[in-house]
Amino acid sequence: SNALSKALQEVGLVEGTHYKLIDKPALKPGKKFIVHEFFWYGCPHCEAFEPELHNWQKSLLGGVTVEQVPAIWAPPMELHAKAFYLVESLPREKRAPLHAALFKKIIEIRKLRDTDAQQQALIELFDQHGVDEATFLAALKDQAIEDKVEQAQDLMKASGASSTPTLMVNGRYLVMNDTARQASDITAIADKIIRAERIARKAAN
Repeated sequence: SNALSKALQEVGLVEGTHYKLIDKPALKPGKKFIVHEFFWYGCPHCEAFEPELHNWQKSLLGGVTVEQVPAIWAPPMELHAKAFYLVESLPREKRAPLHAALFKKIIEIRKLRDTDAQQQALIELFDQHGVDEATFLAALKDQAIEDKVEQAQDLMKASGASSTPTLMVNGRYLVMNDTARQASDITAIADKIIRAERIARKAAN
């Protein structure tokens, strides 16, 4: 809409420089704002982006949710995605330490071509964090986790994102990292997109 184009210009964003518009939005439009971060545990840039992402998440106003989505474009990444959803299902106090440990471990083992060897390394890591092998192996076959992995794949495909970390706002905008010199430049673009959407919504009412 014109109001939206105007609002995006007003906050200083340029399409093709700061963001890409997704042709077919990856989500149905809703009242609330949702920011997805496509990430991979084997990506050092994603690990470096973690503190900024979580600080930014704490600073957001109500009505904005941030969700991390594991990127999958190779078989071992499906294993890593399942590990992420297992972590998400654990009690809150266990999540952050394991999430951080998974970045370190998968960055270390990502060159192993053998997915079984990677799986063994992850079994040991979870065990050190009080999640036994039986629980880990059950999670790999768990239907709810399978469904989440499939949804993650569908969402990334619909978004057109091709690298990590990538932020997607409301299933409509992909934040471009090209102009970002530091992590906070990436979240600043997402902030401005949300601000522009709020301005346009006000204008429409």
